[in-house]
Amino acid sequence: MADPLRRQTRAKVYVTRTVPQRGVDILLEGCNVSMWNSEERVPRGELLQSVVGVDGILCMRSDQIDREVLDAAGPSLRAVATMSTMTDHIDVKECNRRGIQVVVSPVQSTQGLADLTLALILLALKTSNEATYLDNCNLANGTVSTVCLKNLRNKTFGIYGLTILGHGVAKRLKDLGVTCIIAADYLYSKQTCNADIEIVSWKELISRSDIMCICVQHDNNPPQVFSKEVFRQMKNTAVIIDCQNGNAMSYVDLYEALRGGHIAAAGINDCNQEPVPFKYPLTGLHNCVFLPQTDDRLYDMRHKLSMTVATSLKNALYAEDQTKEVC
Repeated sequence: MADPLRRQTRAKVYVTRTVPQRGVDILLEGCNVSMWNSEERVPRGELLQSVVGVDGILCMRSDQIDREVLDAAGPSLRAVATMSTMTDHIDVKECNRRGIQVVVSPVQSTQGLADLTLALILLALKTSNEATYLDNCNLANGTVSTVCLKNLRNKTFGIYGLTILGHGVAKRLKDLGVTCIIAADYLYSKQTCNADIEIVSWKELISRSDIMCICVQHDNNPPQVFSKEVFRQMKNTAVIIDCQNGNAMSYVDLYEALRGGHIAAAGINDCNQEPVPFKYPLTGLHNCVFLPQTDDRLYDMRHKLSMTVATSLKNALYAEDQTKEVC
């Protein structure tokens, strides 16, 4: 059987941002690659010009791959890959109608995310006025003192978004003895949930929560739900935890809320491909923490992700040729 990667016409792929070289090398094994050579988002006009006649697109979550982009690419486009686990920035329905395959990056373990969220809660609390209760909480070896647990158990935990992650976080809180867990989505509706979780209205969620965990799915959430107006309705002792680094948060308004004392502290999960907007000013605040990870780990994660997505995109582009060869 002939090697499909050695066919006479190589597939053309456009990459919307600089990605780790290992991923590019995988694409270059069978494709001609062009790229927007910057860490910044590709301008819309540049994107529309660059995708003309390509067979595949490798994009980021901040790139809107809508009908206009698909029209610009033309009938040659056969696959769109994203470095995100979400597809809310891609018109998947239109891609399906045109027979364009959509490739997403692997989903991180929900159990792992729930464990990371619990660690982020403790880290954020240590920067707030609860620090005296957490002096004996040793995150390095995973020990939590009785005083620390007692203080946590007296808190009202709010969960925005009853997703799988939301249920996972609630379970871990219950395992620690937390008794008051409330939850809601932006649009209040009755939802299937654990009997130990109290479903409340959106207004009640933001006014009652001592610790708010944002666990909502990116594609089921209105943008920037947590904004200046919402922060002013929360307790000034409240701690907010952004579990997934999605579009639910206005990070500019978060900065002002933390500086102005409208909320006590914030914790942000920075273990995602997309950068946190407004991150540099936030890192200058004593009451805003990011989930710690070494530069080596971040480098390794980015390279592994780029290799996985690039391999999946290349396989999608040549799947038809492989089928033909077998037949």
